[in-house]
Amino acid sequence: MKDRSRNRNADLYLVLKIQIIISIILSMLIWIAVSKQAGFSTLVGTAISTITGALMIQILKLKPGDSADLFLGKLMMAESMKFITVIILLTITLIWLPAMPAFVLIGFSVALLAYWIALAAMLMRKDY
Repeated sequence: MKDRSRNRNADLYLVLKIQIIISIILSMLIWIAVSKQAGFSTLVGTAISTITGALMIQILKLKPGDSADLFLGKLMMAESMKFITVIILLTITLIWLPAMPAFVLIGFSVALLAYWIALAAMLMRKDY
């Protein structure tokens, strides 16, 4: 039981690493293909998604013996905190940083999609 929860936690951090790698590659490509400001904006958008994903993973850490009710409560709290954090960080970014809103949202969307695809691939394995 203990090994299984450790493996799942390690898998969650692997999902986060995949998201970070995709975020860096996307930001570099846009930096090269479009402009420095567009690349910076994309990096900020991907960072918002990555930070909120990391926050959620920290809250949802599995421990041996956690009940389904406890996990559901953690999930509800994590989603609420993630939603509020996204709104706050996007507002700060769009008001105070010299970022291009379209590229911030593109970066955020691609990083979030990478997070969900990696998470879905992890959950589709037979040992889950």
